[in-house]
Amino acid sequence: MDTTLYLLVQRVSDHLFNLEQPGEIVLRAAGWEVRGQASILAETPGALAHAPAGQRPRQPWEVWVEVRPVRMQRLGEDGLSTLETIDW
Repeated sequence: MDTTLYLLVQRVSDHLFNLEQPGEIVLRAAGWEVRGQASILAETPGALAHAPAGQRPRQPWEVWVEVRPVRMQRLGEDGLSTLETIDW
């Protein structure tokens, strides 16, 4: 299965500095964590055709980041213990 996540990041965000070189990323929310490879999508015409960005007008504040997940973990209520792991 080829799974890809697309994130909108504010152009002035400090996170973009960390994403300038493609590398590992960790996305975390209540109850889950995703690890994968991230890269900033090019702003050239056609680069976003397959992303959700190609389906709506671009905004001057936004930068699209593509994440290719490697592992997802469902976390326990404590936010630390792993209940389930899915590897791609």
